[in-house]
Amino acid sequence: MLSGFLEDRQKVMETLFHHRALHASGLTGRGVGLAVVDTGIFHHPDISGRVVEFLDPAWGSRFCYDNEGHGTSIATVACGNGKASRGRIMGLAPEAHLVGIKVAGKEGYLSGKHIQEGLEWLLENHWDYGIRVVNMSFSISRCTCGTCESEDNVDRILEIVDQLAEEGVIPVVASGRGLMDMDEMGVLALSPSTLAVGAMDDRFHKVLENRWGVSDADHRRMKPDVMAPASDVPAGGKDGGYFPMLGTSIGAAIVSGILCQWLQACPELDLRDVRMILARTGKRLSEIPSRRQGYGLPDPMAGAAIAHSVALEEAA
Repeated sequence: MLSGFLEDRQKVMETLFHHRALHASGLTGRGVGLAVVDTGIFHHPDISGRVVEFLDPAWGSRFCYDNEGHGTSIATVACGNGKASRGRIMGLAPEAHLVGIKVAGKEGYLSGKHIQEGLEWLLENHWDYGIRVVNMSFSISRCTCGTCESEDNVDRILEIVDQLAEEGVIPVVASGRGLMDMDEMGVLALSPSTLAVGAMDDRFHKVLENRWGVSDADHRRMKPDVMAPASDVPAGGKDGGYFPMLGTSIGAAIVSGILCQWLQACPELDLRDVRMILARTGKRLSEIPSRRQGYGLPDPMAGAAIAHSVALEEAA
């Protein structure tokens, strides 16, 4: 049974992001692929039938599974169609298709080796599956203590992310504290080739767990790039139901879903175009310091309108 609390939280999200209006206009993410690089994906009813491929570098399984549930939650927030709730809980892009790439092993521990293998596969295969957005709701750091990624893995991961962005795949990452509870933003979020997402409460007063920083010396871009309200967001669980989640991981999922809508409106968009749309339509948050919010809060409807205009210009 769906709780009244979750229904109320869904209404808050829909007030902020206008799910129903955008879906009614036809922007459901149809034809756009989202790769979820995470703990795996379970066949939750809200995404069942839309997971077109599953990769498991750790254990080699060809069947979808998610022993932790985190990846499933990301997928349903971005792309859930509400089947398990009879349409009461719904993601932003309910007709986008999904590829699950499992890079976390037992108890959710990340492996730099598996992240690299998964992204190498994505680089080779994203054209075949129509993948335009890759969600990475985790953080990695440079350290050689035996529990983090090796320097070789980190360098190659960053190279692949650069290549994906050059080929039109938009990397969305969480700017949160990450696996090791780092005080500094991880290297993925600092990359100029990613959209780093911060999180705040839906009253826009309180920042939730995200770090901030400046990307490399050549770009000097303040990070995070964009914010999302990510407090008690209804997310799908591996039991087939829903539960509330918060933090930058879910913020990244929200932004990934919005991008699927915009890319349906204009498939020619790339990372540079998305930054332009965010710069023109992002809502600045007066209660949060400018260095900690990037472009501010994305406006899906205004962004979709610009995406449509770009599509018309491309067609002219």
